[in-house]
Amino acid sequence: MWPAAPADRYAELAAALAARDCHLLTSPAAYRTAHELPGWYGAFEPLTPASAWLPCAPGRPSGPTAVRRSGLRFVTTDLALRSDGAWRVVEVGDGQVSGLPAGADPGPLYRALAAAPPDPHRHP
Repeated sequence: MWPAAPADRYAELAAALAARDCHLLTSPAAYRTAHELPGWYGAFEPLTPASAWLPCAPGRPSGPTAVRRSGLRFVTTDLALRSDGAWRVVEVGDGQVSGLPAGADPGPLYRALAAAPPDPHRHP
């Protein structure tokens, strides 16, 4: 199961597939960024609890702004609503390991993914 796989195992999978001329949509570097802290922390710092290894940044970008700053093409975020009404990011993940809620229409997501510009870092 790749959602639980460490990034080095994902990199091994990517290398094995690349040897067979098959390339994953999510690069090993992007997988590591999305699945491991502090990989995604910098982009989401104003939206998630403070951590010791990075200083606090002024201002609070919106969720979509933080996603763009992460440099990842397709991510998911788990959010928690604090008692003071502020939303906090508690986890960021690579979107390829996510699902939709039962009964949700997948059409809008599929159309958005199909219309997205290609990732310039992806191998052809």
